[in-house]
Amino acid sequence: MIKGVLLLKKINKSRMRYHDIIVYTILFVMIILIGYYPLWSQNLSLVWNIDGLGQYYPAFIYTGKYLQEIFLGIFNGQLKFPSFDLAIGMGEDIIGSLNYYGFGDPLNIFAILVNDRNAPYLFSFMIVFRMWLSGLSLIKYLSNFNLDKVAVNISALAYVFCGFSVMGGTRYVEWLSVLIFSPMILLGVEKIIYNKKFTLFIVSVMYAALCGFYFLFMISVVLAFYLPIRLLFQKKSFRIMILEIVKSIFAYTVGILLAAPFFFPTLQSYFLSERKSEPIQNIVFNSNNYIPNVSIKFDKLISLQAVEPPNFLSGIIILELLAVVLLLFLPNNRRKLQCLIFFVITFVAYSLPITGYLFNGFGQTNDRWVFIVHFLLSGILAYVLTEYRKILEKAFAQHKSKGKKINIIFSLTGLMVFVNIIINLWGVYSSYGYDWTKEFIAYENSEVYTNSPVNFSTKVQKDSELYRVSNDILTGINGRPENVAMINDYYGLSYWFSVINNRSQEIVDQYSQSSLKWRSYGFASHNTMNTLSGVKYYFSKEPLVDPTGYQLIENVSFNNQNWFVYKNVNFQSIAFVLSEGEQGRFAINNPEDRELLIKSRNDADGKVEDIVYSGNTFEIKASASLGEKLLLLVPYHENWNAYVNGKKVDPRIGPMNYMYVILDNGENSVRFVYSNPFIKLGLISSIIALIMCIIFYIYFKRSF
Repeated sequence: MIKGVLLLKKINKSRMRYHDIIVYTILFVMIILIGYYPLWSQNLSLVWNIDGLGQYYPAFIYTGKYLQEIFLGIFNGQLKFPSFDLAIGMGEDIIGSLNYYGFGDPLNIFAILVNDRNAPYLFSFMIVFRMWLSGLSLIKYLSNFNLDKVAVNISALAYVFCGFSVMGGTRYVEWLSVLIFSPMILLGVEKIIYNKKFTLFIVSVMYAALCGFYFLFMISVVLAFYLPIRLLFQKKSFRIMILEIVKSIFAYTVGILLAAPFFFPTLQSYFLSERKSEPIQNIVFNSNNYIPNVSIKFDKLISLQAVEPPNFLSGIIILELLAVVLLLFLPNNRRKLQCLIFFVITFVAYSLPITGYLFNGFGQTNDRWVFIVHFLLSGILAYVLTEYRKILEKAFAQHKSKGKKINIIFSLTGLMVFVNIIINLWGVYSSYGYDWTKEFIAYENSEVYTNSPVNFSTKVQKDSELYRVSNDILTGINGRPENVAMINDYYGLSYWFSVINNRSQEIVDQYSQSSLKWRSYGFASHNTMNTLSGVKYYFSKEPLVDPTGYQLIENVSFNNQNWFVYKNVNFQSIAFVLSEGEQGRFAINNPEDRELLIKSRNDADGKVEDIVYSGNTFEIKASASLGEKLLLLVPYHENWNAYVNGKKVDPRIGPMNYMYVILDNGENSVRFVYSNPFIKLGLISSIIALIMCIIFYIYFKRSF
């Protein structure tokens, strides 16, 4: 009997503990079902047909296949973690090129479940799941301040379905990660301020760093303001404040170091990419960047808008704006003053052009930092509703049913927010509004966008030689190049990534005589360029007007269209021997230089006899005369090492930005090995940080 009573008490306590999360989850699911009905009713996925389909979706599938290969290798007694893949672009660092798209995000462990059939469903689920987690994260943060539970749930819904989440997170799924880790990082800081354990702060920073440096940098800028202001209001001595700041910096550093195996290679790839920014002095000392722009159109803020460029500050709930006004009429106290200080700083920051540069590390300017504004407005809303509940409780103090009346008022308030969110979502998704559903792909058609005509070619599938494939744009749904080679196990030339090896992009830009900004469409049917890029097969939607250098070998059907498969008759290998002499770097767009390179290949006495590629390694057997060179048709990168007949040599930048080594006279055994030193440095740093955590846990268990 006693055990039964104790069990009931335990169940009741657990139910009360999770009651708010359950209520939040029910409301969240209702909004997803009703607000996104224009999508579900048409059997549409949450794969946006531009960046979502072109970048994030294939990166998600690639991540899943990568994880599957690792676990399959472990099952077979082999532990391999490739850091380079020839199938990504023209050959890229895996972490460096894909981390921005979630390769490293712990939540993408679920990608291991991906297959050809469930990919769009799993990808869509991960968007919804991240949105739910972002609200849960805010609830955890706000609950730390003992705010009204109903007010916290209302604020969480406003936060989850803001413009940054709906218009940004749906486009670029990894944006939702910052909505998850930002409240957790700030909650971690709060725990440090109140002398509690700082494990949460370390783990949150680590999670943010694993997701990439882009939004981590932004929240780090926020921390630089948030922590000092919060400390000033704690009435602590200057010495204690400095100590708290030092503890926070230490915990922040540990979090970064724990994520270093992903964080360091990502930084290296960014700084070696072709992204260029305006000189920082031109930005900082430009007086126009400090002239406030206060022309804010409130109608653009309270509704979601599917227009270009998107306004990520949109979707603010009307009650959030009202809460800012009501805040002014509340009794003065430290919390109100802090809310006003943070609001004024944020408002001024939003009005200054320099802010966009600051949050982007002075590389570019945009409003992707406005998730901070939504976070602040949600916090103010929760605080204001909490304070006005107290006012209502005093006003109804003499009423017998004061609890019911207040609950009715708050229920109606919650209903207003619920309806406001639904109206916003229908305004952007339904045919009565912007009909944004047109930009999302249907589940039943999704497979065609991750497939390739290469998979339907019998001749190509039977060819086991190492080569690249060039092709016309496959579906043309968004006018961008498709990143499908990397998820279909072949090597291509087209790509579209935010971070790409600058040597790769140099090849493409010099050939096209324009800046294509992190993308490549390949070289079409240009035979010399394809030959110099190791292309053996070219897939065309139309018969070639001038088939010189090509032989039509097959016709295949893909996406209800006939494709012509041409074989490059001038193809030799993805590596070849160059005759003695200085080829050096040359003008890619100059036909004479290209022909000289072909001539150098044809005049060489030596030749490539065998080439094998696996993961990070190319193994090549080649004969050569004295002074001849082996050119590997992979863009040069500092992380490559080379070995000629067992002797380590430095690979050099050769023609077309590819890398070469000088061969010995006679038979040569050559190995090119990709080894990212920043992964090794990151692993060492991570181990040191982990040891530090263990030591601190043993000696300072109470604070760790």
